[in-house]
Amino acid sequence: TGLFTVCYGVILACGTGCITASTVGPTVKWFPYRQRGIVSAVLYTATGMCSVYMSPLCNALVTNYGVQTTLVTFGISFGLIIIISHFFIRTPDVDLIHKMEIEEAATVADSVTFEVREYSWTETLRSGRFWLIWLTFTGLCLTGLMVISNVTSIASLQAGWAGGYLLLVLNALFSCAGRLACGPLAVKIGFKRVWIIMLILQIINMACFRFYTTVPTLLIGAAIGGACFGGIWSIAPSIVSGEFGKKNNGVNFGLLHTGYAVGGLVGPIFAGYFRDTYGNYNYAYILAIGFLAVGLVSALCMKKDIGQPKPID
Repeated sequence: TGLFTVCYGVILACGTGCITASTVGPTVKWFPYRQRGIVSAVLYTATGMCSVYMSPLCNALVTNYGVQTTLVTFGISFGLIIIISHFFIRTPDVDLIHKMEIEEAATVADSVTFEVREYSWTETLRSGRFWLIWLTFTGLCLTGLMVISNVTSIASLQAGWAGGYLLLVLNALFSCAGRLACGPLAVKIGFKRVWIIMLILQIINMACFRFYTTVPTLLIGAAIGGACFGGIWSIAPSIVSGEFGKKNNGVNFGLLHTGYAVGGLVGPIFAGYFRDTYGNYNYAYILAIGFLAVGLVSALCMKKDIGQPKPID
């Protein structure tokens, strides 16, 4: 048990964070601002689809070959895929990045140029904008992870339904849809507006979740939760690169990703605690609403053009 905790809870978690920083960051750098939303969406849709096909595959392997063989198989297979794939990942030259920004500016207006400010990770941490983004990101992550980790138990407790695992599949599908939709939408109407919409939807969803006592209502709750949770992943990388530059986007996005770690700890753990202590998830929903409310206030305090290139007067 101790070895499994270290391998799964520490080593795998560190690896997941490294993969995010080393794949999303370099990929986003290759594209100008107006394409970042859809690029991030496509990348994170791949992760969202994993739970759709990995759950049944894992189930089948565990049933037929046992847990240990399944873990070893996955470790070797995915390790080889990652090692081979990394040879094809390249970071664009800084001059190329600057050239793309200038060319994009020219398509907007001939007289407009964009300010290119590259923040180091220490400068990013000292920026108040970063912490507004972090609070918003953390609130949405906490809620999404809390639902994902407890939705089967919620289905059994509130609706007496043993098919709660199907909610995970639905959640994953809507997560993919949210990733594909929110990125392009944010480029069109603004990152701030999309985040506010997602926060309000999740607050309403969490306020109603205790009343989801039938299968249809649980399906609606899981779908909304999945779409909002997925949407943040197509927006967050673009906001970070737009606000703090592309050069250090990997490490800066890694700093934002700590919000995912906080949400992954606080949400599921406290949800389980409230379930064991009070026999329901009502206080967990209140906790989620609290974090979402902080995120909503933070989003409202953001500048209207958060994450967008800044023209020089």
